[in-house]
Amino acid sequence: MTVQARIIDNQSLIFLRFTGAQTTASVEKDIQELRSLFGFRPDIPELVDLSDITEDYIDYNGMRRLARIVNDQTRDSAFKKRIALYAPHESTFGSARMFSTLTELEAGNTVSQAFHTPEEALAWLGRSETRFEDLPDYNLIAAE
Repeated sequence: MTVQARIIDNQSLIFLRFTGAQTTASVEKDIQELRSLFGFRPDIPELVDLSDITEDYIDYNGMRRLARIVNDQTRDSAFKKRIALYAPHESTFGSARMFSTLTELEAGNTVSQAFHTPEEALAWLGRSETRFEDLPDYNLIAAE
């Protein structure tokens, strides 16, 4: 399991790419590390690429825990945190949809949505790009 995380486009977008096998503990650790990135603010929208996940070992209780952790950072805020989840494969799409539902049920101001295409995910975040490769600073992510 690995995650690439970058704040790109003049700190207007957080891009995350998860690869390999995912567990509740590994994703929780990744969320904590994301919060320590230089320039991180909870109001920055997130674009999460789940296309390279090979195994998903996160059950309902684990997913609910992750939804709570994500919502904790927005609980008393006036803004809505937006997380777009790009999940082109049906197995990860189902997990992404479960996460989206749970983030809405938990206390906080996080809203997330699962998408099959990068174009849909980017549009939902209000971006004009249609491919990840068109994002400013994407070359920094691709080079990792």
